[in-house]
Amino acid sequence: MKINHISDTHGLLPKLKGKFDMIIHTGDLFPNSKNFKSSDPDRNEKEAKFQEEWLYGILNEFKTWIGNYPFAFVPGNHDFIDPRKFIDILQNNGIKAYNLSDKITKINGLNFYGFPYIPPVNGYTTWMYEKKGEEMMVEIRKMVDKLNSTFVDVIASHGPIYQCLDKNAEHEECGNGFMRKAIDFSIHRDMVPRYFLHGHIHESQGITVRNCMLVSNAACSQHIISL
Repeated sequence: MKINHISDTHGLLPKLKGKFDMIIHTGDLFPNSKNFKSSDPDRNEKEAKFQEEWLYGILNEFKTWIGNYPFAFVPGNHDFIDPRKFIDILQNNGIKAYNLSDKITKINGLNFYGFPYIPPVNGYTTWMYEKKGEEMMVEIRKMVDKLNSTFVDVIASHGPIYQCLDKNAEHEECGNGFMRKAIDFSIHRDMVPRYFLHGHIHESQGITVRNCMLVSNAACSQHIISL
């Protein structure tokens, strides 16, 4: 099976290229309003409503963009709409869509696990799915428990593994150190997924292999991944 891995489109619907069997979007799909400040007490609710209205406004265009391909999604820190609501809207309009977040999902015979969480941007939490310290460890432990019980082919994460396609414009390494430790030490060797798909760090898009795991950063780009 071939996947079109795409990420960080931020409200754009770029032409999908290449031959593929399904689409995986690893977050930051939606645009953000410029009218809400992070200090607004109801900013998250306003952003979610803005994104839902944006989706309904371009729904026919979105359906044409996806075509008849299965569409799987894990949200990013810029995606305020509830991913369950987003996928429900797509499914109710004839799109074969999947919310991958926090669970194992089987698609075309392959298992996927979605991990939307990232370390805080700029050191403090103002966006969605940002987790510090123990909060991140809680989510990592949930993932490890599930991956050690059921083999997963693909981790679809918004953020990168620490020190792997994770350098920003200032050459800072912005990946998730807890994810790195989990893959290297906590997931049983025979249960480590073969593919890790992510986005988030626009400046480090590309494909590499890390300890026999193919890693794809498709931020602001597209990669065809053969499974």
